[in-house]
Amino acid sequence: MEIWDVYNSSFEKIDGMTLIRGKEESIPEGVYHLVCDVLVRHTDGTILIMQRDSSKSHPGMWEATAGGSALRGEDPLECAIRELQEETGIIASELQEIRRFVWDPTHSFYVEFLCETDYDKNSVVLQEGETSAFKWVTADEVLKMSPEEMLSWRMRRYISEEIVGQKNPWEEISLDDYEKHMSLDSVNQLQTMNKIMKEQFEAYPVDTAMVLGIAGGNGLEHVDIGKYHTVYGVDINAEYLTAVTDRYTDLADVLRCLHVDIVTEAAKLPKVKLLIANLLIEYIGYEAFQQAIRQVDPEYVSCVIQINTDEKQWVSDSPYIHAFDRLDEVHHQMEQEALSSSMQAVGYSLSLQKTEELPNGKALVRLDYKKRKGGIPS
Repeated sequence: MEIWDVYNSSFEKIDGMTLIRGKEESIPEGVYHLVCDVLVRHTDGTILIMQRDSSKSHPGMWEATAGGSALRGEDPLECAIRELQEETGIIASELQEIRRFVWDPTHSFYVEFLCETDYDKNSVVLQEGETSAFKWVTADEVLKMSPEEMLSWRMRRYISEEIVGQKNPWEEISLDDYEKHMSLDSVNQLQTMNKIMKEQFEAYPVDTAMVLGIAGGNGLEHVDIGKYHTVYGVDINAEYLTAVTDRYTDLADVLRCLHVDIVTEAAKLPKVKLLIANLLIEYIGYEAFQQAIRQVDPEYVSCVIQINTDEKQWVSDSPYIHAFDRLDEVHHQMEQEALSSSMQAVGYSLSLQKTEELPNGKALVRLDYKKRKGGIPS
């Protein structure tokens, strides 16, 4: 029987309380167990990735970390060193802590580490029942792996930004290129999204809203200041937010712009009654979106996803297409059923579905969800 210590969201141990592995569904709200992950980087620059065993969840997928839950009495470093040795055979006395964050869906408090090693690359020892294969790859090879191949998307972001030195692709796309592409007659997304956002802002009896991935603020002209007292615009690109503030001075008393990376900084998001996420989920994935919903705790969620008949050419051809070359690194193919399933898991039921046809065989699908009675499950 594996026993875990218990922590609050500030990483303070709760004395006199423990958890038992296998009974995670009974963990109370606001209570967490410690999980440690280790990214292994060889002195030659390659990164160790391991394939999950067929008996585990996400069988056959690759992940860029060794790790697991801390046993009772272990601190983060002790847990990380033990898990690293158990899953790879690598013995380390020192590790570099990368970051800490809370992951509400699994009641986990994560501490992530980097292990720099000159370990014999052919001597990695796989843990039976955990992993079935390993390989050493370059950072660029990790970044080229698709969401269907690579599970460790938060660590992938660290590899991109801290090891390769690349920003999130959305931080490098100019607003001018983005809006010119989206407004082309052959794309027609800016115009269609404006119409949809008008409907979204008018649809529900709420006085607070949040738009995730606000970009240049398309659609904010439909905010009724007589109805809304606060509307948050959230984006990873600070220059987009500056443009929004400059464009919508008439909303100065209502509009609040937040520079937030939703994948790693969801805890910074305030609570609102309506959450709007248009063409956003495909760039953060279902799990990160669930985390944002748990944090914001809205009554209503209104999303727009793009459905593509051509999965290889999901960005429409245009004179600006090369501005979007790196989006493959963060793009997740969307499916209506998968999104609705992920929403069900966090306590929301589908209440509206509406399709807007676009040129080039594409379509925008609006999916609205309402919080079920009893709220978000723990």
